[in-house]
Amino acid sequence: MNKGGIPTADDMRREIEISHERSKKYGISSEVRNISQVKLSPSELEAKRKDAKHLLEVVVAHIQEFYELLSPSDFMVAFADEDGYILHLDGSDDIKTKFSERNCAPGYRWTERDVGTTAISLCRKLQSSIQLNDKDHFCKRAHGFTSSAAPIFGRQGILEGVLVVSGPSSKIHPHTLIMITMAARSIEKHMRLLRRNTEMSLYIGFLDSVLE
Repeated sequence: MNKGGIPTADDMRREIEISHERSKKYGISSEVRNISQVKLSPSELEAKRKDAKHLLEVVVAHIQEFYELLSPSDFMVAFADEDGYILHLDGSDDIKTKFSERNCAPGYRWTERDVGTTAISLCRKLQSSIQLNDKDHFCKRAHGFTSSAAPIFGRQGILEGVLVVSGPSSKIHPHTLIMITMAARSIEKHMRLLRRNTEMSLYIGFLDSVLE
């Protein structure tokens, strides 16, 4: 599997099937919502958002640009951190309500051990882009939806989070996976530029102090 890349359709199908088997072994119910799913307290969520402040600012800006190509009434776009916690979710009030009914809301942890096979959990595990449609999702509450996710990497290729877009299965299109992957790469590029600017400012400040 190519880290950060888009797998072939056959590779995605194989990984989804393997993930379904893992989900069964974890004891995930495909029928009902996990009422004991790990969720951050409001203060814990705020702390995580604060730690990821600079990345979140860039992510939210890109999500707003992404929405210019989609219908907010049909799709939601979310960001989960490296641990699988959803830190930001955007969309219409109606779509937010639909997703919150299956615990897809800020503060909830979406790892494979929590929710089974989803775009967020599988993208996080494989560290590559992935697209799921309808019954590809392990839990039946997610059937009828399509989800495309891409990993976001930081320094030294370390995973910093997952960007995901989800909407009705009738709206599935392979270009969506390409678009979300391009958005993730753009976020990485933006973050590299910010880091370089910060390092340059520190270097200039150091030189100024030496020359004084």
